[in-house]
Amino acid sequence: MMLILGWQAYHSVHQQRIVAEKVLVEYAQLAADEFARRIMADIGYRGYFRTLNDWRSSLEESKYNLVQLKKTLAKRDCKKEKNNNLAKNYFFYVSDNQEFFNSNCGSLEQVDFIQLLIEKFDTKQLTEKPFAFIHTQLNQIPITLIVAKIKQGLYGFAVNRQQLIHKLTISLNKAPILPRVLADGKATNQMLTVNMQDHLGNSLVGTPFPYKQSLVATKALKGEYSGIFRDHIIHVAINADSTEQLIIGGLPDNNLTAVISTMVATFMVFIISLLQLKKEQRLNQLRKNFVAEVSHELRTPLTQIRMFSEMLLQGKTRNSQEKNKYLSIIHRESLRLNNLIENVLKYSETQAQRPIQLDSQDLAPIISNIINDFLPIAKEKNVILKVDIESCHIPIEIHALKQIILNLLDNAVKYGPEKQTISIQAKKTDHKYRLSITDQGAGIPANRQQQIWQAYYRLPGEHEAAIAGTGIGLYLVKQLAHQMKAKIWVKNQAEGGSQFILEWTLTSKNGRNMQ
Repeated sequence: MMLILGWQAYHSVHQQRIVAEKVLVEYAQLAADEFARRIMADIGYRGYFRTLNDWRSSLEESKYNLVQLKKTLAKRDCKKEKNNNLAKNYFFYVSDNQEFFNSNCGSLEQVDFIQLLIEKFDTKQLTEKPFAFIHTQLNQIPITLIVAKIKQGLYGFAVNRQQLIHKLTISLNKAPILPRVLADGKATNQMLTVNMQDHLGNSLVGTPFPYKQSLVATKALKGEYSGIFRDHIIHVAINADSTEQLIIGGLPDNNLTAVISTMVATFMVFIISLLQLKKEQRLNQLRKNFVAEVSHELRTPLTQIRMFSEMLLQGKTRNSQEKNKYLSIIHRESLRLNNLIENVLKYSETQAQRPIQLDSQDLAPIISNIINDFLPIAKEKNVILKVDIESCHIPIEIHALKQIILNLLDNAVKYGPEKQTISIQAKKTDHKYRLSITDQGAGIPANRQQQIWQAYYRLPGEHEAAIAGTGIGLYLVKQLAHQMKAKIWVKNQAEGGSQFILEWTLTSKNGRNMQ
């Protein structure tokens, strides 16, 4: 649904942008058409044509006589012609006598490139039109000649490029080329970027800009402009900061990035939600399994305690030896029950993040007492406990340490074979105190050794093997060790079995690490 809505939002804005761009390009096209019309009027009809007619009048006045023509030209205001005239050089060419004369502000001179162009000029171009144009170049400099025909020959002039640029600029700036009704009647040329190029692609007026942008209108001057501005091109672009003045709301922003970002974010949230939901479902299942396992673990020792206590109460013992056996079973199962309850309580405390109080204690007698409490459970499976404990004072919490050692010993008995030997060793080495418990079981796969510390985690196959457990024992061991500022890890023995190692860093009285 989000993908569909996102695509619709993008498509809607995209279509709106296309329409807005089309309108702006049409406005730019109107401006280009107006500029073309204006320069045709200002520089064509009132510029080139007037200059050509004035030159013809001078020729007629002198009756095409060079001596008289020189007198006629001398009467002209040379300074005024230089500043305003679109002609750079006038020419008069009489083909019968092979005479060519060029006028430059009252003087007659030869200009070789003009004579060469006129000699090669095809007069058939003047059969239907009174004048024609020559657009060419000399040393990459644009040249334009206007040629007309009279009975005596050809006449015309070369265009003054500087005056042409000057007059184009005046024509552009004298009034807005956008329709006045736009922008609430406040349309100006500042809303546009205009550039006009000659037949060689050189810029005549305006500012060159990259014509590939989308809001550009291009007008190639052909057809009715095929003479004066033949092959010239006008480019007009709407400035980005003027779009809001020309269309309501301006040019819509391209929202593709925002839409894609929103869709990606939504998709990621959706995936994270699914993963979180799956994680919650898995956690709920683990909790259900935990409750079932705890119920089963509680029921087993309680059943044993109840059964043998009832037999004792009913006097169903044949001798004192059998009575002591029943009592030892009750004692053993009560220890197992107590350890299970302690695990559940400690787990609740760690979940509530309750800190424990540490007190410096000699570990040797404490560890020995914990092992003695565990002996009845070890004897059940004929397990031998091999103990080697060295004294050392370390800040601990006795109940937390007891829970760690009992959980590790209980696991060693459960997962190891009957009649195995479990080694419990505590030694000081390299300013560290290390307590290790080593069994003779099957070991823990290397790829599972990090997962066993997670809550509710049990190794694959434990359920099938009917090995009792709640999945919180080693989790508690890790948490309690961390609270007592100790490290704990497991490694497999080369000869078989697992070794769990609990290690403290010994410190001096002032709190610094011992060197």
